[in-house]
Amino acid sequence: MASKAFLFLVLVISVLLLNNSVMSVVEESAAESAYPPPPPPPPPRHPTVAIPPKKSYQFCVQKCEARCKGHRRIKPCMKACTHCCKRSNQCVPPGTSGNQQACSNWTYIAIHGVSTQCP
Repeated sequence: MASKAFLFLVLVISVLLLNNSVMSVVEESAAESAYPPPPPPPPPRHPTVAIPPKKSYQFCVQKCEARCKGHRRIKPCMKACTHCCKRSNQCVPPGTSGNQQACSNWTYIAIHGVSTQCP
């Protein structure tokens, strides 16, 4: 009877040891086969700066109508003025003529290769 109890005890201990060793092997293989965490996203290349909204084409038309109203050839004046307005970041000098210094590059914008065509 003692030998049966001894055999049973040895069997239980061996099952527990075997189960413990199998669980450690399973945990190691699971750790090896798991995907590594993804790398963190790279930082942005340029700092994010709020860009002011662009004024519409209608803004240039309204400003150029005021600038060209006293011009003797209104259509060519409007065409040149709206072109210059778009090229100079929606800036039109005040008044009907002159004041080109109010817009940064109004004087230097070339239309069809000819300089100073902005009214």
